Amino acid sequence: VQISTLLSIKTGACPEDCKYCSQSGHYNTGLEKEKLMEIQNVLTQAREAKASGASRFCMGAAWRSPREKDMPYVLDMV
Repeated sequence: VQISTLLSIKTGACPEDCKYCSQSGHYNTGLEKEKLMEIQNVLTQAREAKASGASRFCMGAAWRSPREKDMPYVLDMV
């Protein structure tokens, strides 16, 4: 059995129009948008996931692709 943890590193206002997804900015889903998480917060969450037995840590983000200015932060998270 593999335990995985999923963390949304950027929540809401996604430009995609996926009808099933609460992250889409096209619909009023009640989800509050949040900017890209700080690197230290992501690393803390990853360490906590590992300490809790997770062998896989997945990061999801509400965007089609990272903006150029966000790429260095995302790379540091990985």
